[in-house]
Amino acid sequence: MSSVTFTWEPDPSVYAASFRAVEAALEDQMAPLVAATRVVQTDIAERFATETSPDGTPWQPWADSYADVAAVENVGILHKTGALEAAATSTEAMLIRGNTVFYQTGNLPSHGLAHESGQPDRSPPLPQRQFLGMSEEAAALIYATYGEWFDRSIQLFVTASGKLSARHTLQGAGGLFVTRASKGLAPLRDLL
Repeated sequence: MSSVTFTWEPDPSVYAASFRAVEAALEDQMAPLVAATRVVQTDIAERFATETSPDGTPWQPWADSYADVAAVENVGILHKTGALEAAATSTEAMLIRGNTVFYQTGNLPSHGLAHESGQPDRSPPLPQRQFLGMSEEAAALIYATYGEWFDRSIQLFVTASGKLSARHTLQGAGGLFVTRASKGLAPLRDLL
C-alpha cells in the first residue's frame, strides 16, 4: 500500500501569525490619527496665515468703521492678540477618542466662534471668517496618510523564525513609515 505525505512550507502557523499581525496593525490607528490631527492643525494655521476660509475664499476685510482701529491694533484680520490663532491651532483643541478625531471649540475665545459663523444681524454686521474645517488639500493628505498606514499594515508578515517583519516597507526616523506604494507622496515623517 502506498501513502502520500504533504509538508507545508511555511508551516500554516506562520500564515496564521501573519494574519494576527495584520489584524493587530489594523486595529491600532493611533499613528494615522495623530498624523491627521497635525494635518488639521497645520491647515487651520494656514487659514490664519492666508486669511482665507477652508474653501480658499478670502476673509472679508475689516468694516470701514473699524479700519482705523484695526490698522493700529492688528497685524491682520483675527490677529489682534494672537490668542484666537493659538487656541485654534493648539494640541488641546484636537481630541482622539477611539478611531475618531474631534475638534473642541470650548477653548476658543468667544469672538472666535462669532467670526467663524458670522453675525449678520449685529450692527454693524460681523461677516463670516471661517478658520475651522479642512481644505481639500488637507483632506487629501489625511486620505493619503491612511493609505500609507493601510499599505504598511497589510504588508506585515511573520518570518519562519517567528519574527514580525514588513514587506517592501522603509522605516523612517522615529519609527514613522513611508512605503513605495505612496507614489511620490511626501513621507509621513514630514507631517509630524
